[in-house]
Amino acid sequence: MDRLNGRIIPKVFTGVSVGAATVYVPLRPRVNGTEWDILFAWGSQNDGAVLCSWGFVSPEAPGGVILTSLTASGANINWDIFAYAEKTPSAARLPLFATWDRYPQFAFVASAAGKIGTVAALVIERIGIEDLE
Repeated sequence: MDRLNGRIIPKVFTGVSVGAATVYVPLRPRVNGTEWDILFAWGSQNDGAVLCSWGFVSPEAPGGVILTSLTASGANINWDIFAYAEKTPSAARLPLFATWDRYPQFAFVASAAGKIGTVAALVIERIGIEDLE
């Protein structure tokens, strides 16, 4: 890969529930040929004590692989992507990156419609990466 010099930029994404179901908030570039090195990221939800998780999606695992999961103690608590879960050491301790088809995502099980999940991150963005799928 030929990497161009990157720039540090903040990113914020949201997802809204349409009912009592899992809400996914992907942390990924919106165009192919862009790569993000994730320096810091957190996810939160405004629902309350519900199951939350960080996962990683790729063409090899289109349903995603769960990196960490826990039951939140309440609403609007920021959950660091690099944190440890209740019982399982986090695979997210590894360096994380995001492309169009390989990316982490925050998820939570909403109790009703209109619940919001938010992901905020600080990333190094590189545009023009060659040989990305």
